Amino acid sequence: MKTTQFLKMPATFVALGVIAFAMSTVSGAAPTATKGNRSYQSLSDAITAMRYAVAESELGATAANTANNVRMSFTSDELQLKSIAQEKGWNLKWGLHSVGYGANQTIVPAGELRTNGNRVELVRSGQNLTEWFVNNPSGLEHGFTVAAPPGTKTGRGALRLVMKVKGDLTARVDQDGQALTLTSERGEHVLRYEKLKVWDANGQTLVARMRTSGSGGEVWLEVEDEAAVYPLTIDPTFTLQQKLTASDAFAFGNSVAISGDTAVIGAPTAGVDGSAAYIFVRSGTTWTQQQRLTAPAGSGLDGFGNRVAIEGDTVTIGAAGDTGNRGAAYIFVRSGTTWTQQQKLTSSDGVGNDRFGASVAISGDSVIVGAAFDVVGSNTNQGSAYIFTRSGTTWTEQQKLISSDGATNHQFGGSVAIEGDTVIIGAIGVTVSSRAFQGAAYIFTRSGTTWSEQQRLTSSSNSSGNDLFGTSVSISSDTVIAGATEVNRTGSAYVFVRTGTTWTEQQRLTASDGASSDRFGGSVAIEGDTVIIGADQNGTGDEGSAYIFARSGTTWTQQQKLSAFDTAQQDFFGTSVALSGNTVIVGARGDDIGSNVDQGSAYVFLTPTPGDAGLLNISTRLQVLTGDQVLIGGFIVTGTDPKMVILRAIGPALIDFGISDALADPVLELHAADGSLIMSNDNWKMDQQSEIEMTGLA
Repeated sequence: MKTTQFLKMPATFVALGVIAFAMSTVSGAAPTATKGNRSYQSLSDAITAMRYAVAESELGATAANTANNVRMSFTSDELQLKSIAQEKGWNLKWGLHSVGYGANQTIVPAGELRTNGNRVELVRSGQNLTEWFVNNPSGLEHGFTVAAPPGTKTGRGALRLVMKVKGDLTARVDQDGQALTLTSERGEHVLRYEKLKVWDANGQTLVARMRTSGSGGEVWLEVEDEAAVYPLTIDPTFTLQQKLTASDAFAFGNSVAISGDTAVIGAPTAGVDGSAAYIFVRSGTTWTQQQRLTAPAGSGLDGFGNRVAIEGDTVTIGAAGDTGNRGAAYIFVRSGTTWTQQQKLTSSDGVGNDRFGASVAISGDSVIVGAAFDVVGSNTNQGSAYIFTRSGTTWTEQQKLISSDGATNHQFGGSVAIEGDTVIIGAIGVTVSSRAFQGAAYIFTRSGTTWSEQQRLTSSSNSSGNDLFGTSVSISSDTVIAGATEVNRTGSAYVFVRTGTTWTEQQRLTASDGASSDRFGGSVAIEGDTVIIGADQNGTGDEGSAYIFARSGTTWTQQQKLSAFDTAQQDFFGTSVALSGNTVIVGARGDDIGSNVDQGSAYVFLTPTPGDAGLLNISTRLQVLTGDQVLIGGFIVTGTDPKMVILRAIGPALIDFGISDALADPVLELHAADGSLIMSNDNWKMDQQSEIEMTGLA
């Protein structure tokens, strides 16, 4: 049987991110594939599991996790993790050593190794214990199913499982025993072992904690099981988390933005060499500083970096303190790996203390810049926002926006966001129904080159005022979110959706553990059905947190609370947040780095993304026959930079995932736009084995 891949490509095409092609001879409804006692509801889900599948080997089993840049091997008694990134080069061995109550421990023998898709089990029947691993895009999930108590409990000791840690990494517990950090000999934070959850047969959540030995060579998982009904499930996860810093910065992380594999982080307070913004780029899972950006002839006191925005190869940086607080914004563009200033933006009618640049946002060739303290008419601090558009390499002011009900101290423009022809602008000082500083947000839309106000948004809060609705705003398509840091003194965020030209409140979001003065909603970001919300004063010492919410249908639910692995008082983690795909960046402007007080930092997190297998723009299932009756799938590669795409024609291996009538021997051909054959492959080991194995996909 023969399958053909038809490829249209630009002249700059060199190689191809990861696209998985699966071909089946069945037409009709989408398949349901099974893994253990779970079902995959789509072909994409099955291929996701396949991408992270475990392969049997002579010594046990092996797998790769490309999302976390880690290769792993399993034997009957331990896990070995190894970094794929050459610049890291660390190795970790992790194995269950003993189980019991407190210090009364029984050595655990090797188990029976079993594999099923992306799952590995080490079954130790004699100890009523199964250790398991699930390899997925968010990390390596590691868990235990304990069928019965390990012997007779004496005294007050908790159920304890002891893991031996060997290799290049040392374990250190944080988050009050709910997570630990594995650090290299150089002190780099390499891995996280976190998201500890324990429950019994009735679904009751049990109190659990992690501990380490004094040398960090042992990790203890302890569970209070007095009232538990066995079996118990113990479920932490290995993940990568990276902390970004700049040694010459001050208040680094005051603002953050991300676009794909590029992040920009603002440090607006004068550091060693004045205020700046820093570009970081990701290769695999490793972020490195690409360039430090500064304002030409900047005073170091101009607030350069107080707000940042990025899209593709264009960055916008606010400098609200420029020229006596008149303010400015700077556009930088990247060519290759070098960023250069394209233009300095100022308002056409700016004067001192306008604070133009207090907020910035970008979408394509349009930028919006807020000037929250602009005097409009006789209204002091009414505020305004300015739209600039780019033609070629030149930016020009398109329109100044002011609210229809503008008044003194509204501070319109304190926060801004833009997507396409829609902007949202926050104004925390708006009085609503006689409630001062209740706050509002305004939607403007563009028709041609003209912007007009579409709707004023206010919250459903019935407080007496001072909610500060509009402190932060973000937009994604027909959904916007606005933070209100002072609702009930804890803070809230409000999601609105658009139908036609009308916006309605969809849901008010609050933290599950919200407390007074958390400032929940001080920063927000939204992309699709995911929202991240900062609460930079959460915790007894203003350590700070951030919260991830996800939407299913019309309902938003909290998915996870994020905090720094090395959290400390007055870090203000959550000062800023940004989201791109499954990558989250959280700024901590007050983080002390060594002896540098308030140097600041930013933390990178990866969140699970549906469809991570890379099955892109393929939704049709057709019957694949022979001869000229082939399946043709096409895609277009755009841009000027080289891109790598791995094409996979999956046949017999799909049978293991419940796909019936899978192709027995698929052949993959790659054709150019003119139909000429680029290459053909009937067996990936023929001529590309080493290159493909390097990706960790085989």
